[in-house]
Amino acid sequence: MTEPCVRFVVIGSPGHGKSTVLNEFAENDLFEVGSGGQSCTQVGGEWDSRNSREIVINDGKNDHTMILEDTPGFPDPDPEKAGEYYDHVVAKCNEPINGVLFILKPERELCDILERYAILLREFVNLDVPLVILANGTEPAQKKRETTQKYEQRRANGLQDFKEIGRASCRE
Repeated sequence: MTEPCVRFVVIGSPGHGKSTVLNEFAENDLFEVGSGGQSCTQVGGEWDSRNSREIVINDGKNDHTMILEDTPGFPDPDPEKAGEYYDHVVAKCNEPINGVLFILKPERELCDILERYAILLREFVNLDVPLVILANGTEPAQKKRETTQKYEQRRANGLQDFKEIGRASCRE
């Protein structure tokens, strides 16, 4: 039996792993990923369909259809795109959705980033859905005496635990 559809929008800065996190949820490479802090997710034209994917997840009892909406990073380092991307992100978060997933990655320039996030977060004061904040890039580093195989296994186990926590919340 498939439960009603749930729709989430993902937001955050360029290069913080929004598309990568969505690919992990989907357990498939559905969203284009980049590197180096540049926005690989764009808006308009063919991007409108490329940024939205439907997946099915199972919580152990039921299948749940989820629509995952990727958005371009904000603030974009290109000043000519920043305003358009900001407006796009705010508009997506004001469509009929079930939640917003805000991906953060720890950075050295934290004060500057928090000021920019404050601008965006003011738009969500009246948000009627949950705002989930996920700190990305905080996985453990390989220990000095740990073999690569043990590290990869520990990392895989952590990812599996993370997914199970998410699926358990669907059951509640």
